[in-house]
Amino acid sequence: MIRILIPLDGSLAAEASLSHAIAIAKAFPAELTLLRVIAEPATGSVVRTDSVYFALWRQQAQSYLDGLVDRHAIQDLSIDCKVAEGRPAETILQFIGSSKPDLVILTRFGHGNAQNFATGGTAQKIVSSVDCSVLLLDPGRPTDPKQRYRRILVPIDDTRDADCAVAIATMIAEVHNASLLLLHVIDEPRLPSSLPASRRARDLVGEMHRLVRAEAEQRLRQLAAQIPSHISVERRVLVSTDTSLAIESTADDDDCSLLLLHAPGSEPEQSSRYDPVSQSLILYSHLPLFILRSPASEHLASNFRSVYLDQPSYRAS
Repeated sequence: MIRILIPLDGSLAAEASLSHAIAIAKAFPAELTLLRVIAEPATGSVVRTDSVYFALWRQQAQSYLDGLVDRHAIQDLSIDCKVAEGRPAETILQFIGSSKPDLVILTRFGHGNAQNFATGGTAQKIVSSVDCSVLLLDPGRPTDPKQRYRRILVPIDDTRDADCAVAIATMIAEVHNASLLLLHVIDEPRLPSSLPASRRARDLVGEMHRLVRAEAEQRLRQLAAQIPSHISVERRVLVSTDTSLAIESTADDDDCSLLLLHAPGSEPEQSSRYDPVSQSLILYSHLPLFILRSPASEHLASNFRSVYLDQPSYRAS
């Protein structure tokens, strides 16, 4: 069972995340939790939990969530509602720490002021702090209330984490009748600046490029061979000096409706929880961005890891 958390601030932008949650839940046995945080006043004064105002705000928040559940009622889909109080980012992070969801779905901006952030303040704090998978949405892109994914882009590298990402993307594609685009971006080979650009050196760089490209194409063929034949799969190798830009541009040009990539789990000594490519896409991508945390860590994303290992075609040898 996949546990999906959807924090909501009452804005229409944030509500778009619910349709994506339902779309993901079609692919996995899932339970959804809607979380509404009653924020403390901007003055910073403490909210008196025994006050009439607090009781009213809590009742309004609960009615708001119940109304969303009624409007999105789906048979056999478990949707729970929670109301909490406190500063939004900190309270949501505390809830994540105690409930340990497998996936958190966020819009980049809700009611908050987005002018000074590529990702809104609350979303930025949450994404940069959690260890679970994240689906990050841009409220500027229209969302179909009956969300369907038509084409899913999966960036590929040489790690087994990419195998997991392909398996998860395949399960989503299966229920949405979507096509898959497997993209392997390789670095453009260059001569070291200390070497003269002789013909021999240029030939060596060209041979290195052919070898790396051949390895990338073989990798994509192996992954594509494990995907059920009724799912349309395109394989593509690109050479670029900017991997994140190549991924985003390809997703835009090919009208992809979901970008699903893996990101390694963080180590205590790391300054960031994400690799540079993931960080760049988190900041600047306008597509629905599904960041799957590494299945290699036993204590992270345990249910997504189980889903991955339960797929016979992707089971580790």
